[in-house]
Amino acid sequence: MDKLGKEKRATIVNNALDNAGVPNWGRAGIIKSALSVSPATASGWLTGSLPKDPHSLLHFCDKYDLSPHEWVFGEKSADTSALTEEKIISYVGKIKEFEVASGKTLTPDQFAKLFVLLTRSEDQAKFLLEHADFLLS
Repeated sequence: MDKLGKEKRATIVNNALDNAGVPNWGRAGIIKSALSVSPATASGWLTGSLPKDPHSLLHFCDKYDLSPHEWVFGEKSADTSALTEEKIISYVGKIKEFEVASGKTLTPDQFAKLFVLLTRSEDQAKFLLEHADFLLS
């Protein structure tokens, strides 16, 4: 990855703050109070500096819903795809449909393992659900 410039990093931080509803005027003061950092630190983040310690980076990211990977590298990590509410509902529905169709009930451990497999690979999980009689023996 190319090194991210301060201007681009400042844009990323300020976009996250916009999305979080933080007003433009007084942003450094708001960040300072919310995260217990110095005014210079808060101002530095707004102009494209990165936190010097990982704790501050993660605290800021949690508070303002910013991907740490995006703040550091300028792009969201491909492997941090969110498990949305819609996906959870879909995955649980698929597993429950399997239970109804098979007439059997999965143990909590079997259910959890299938759920995790669905989050990793829907194709593999679908194949397993279609051929999963051995799970219920």
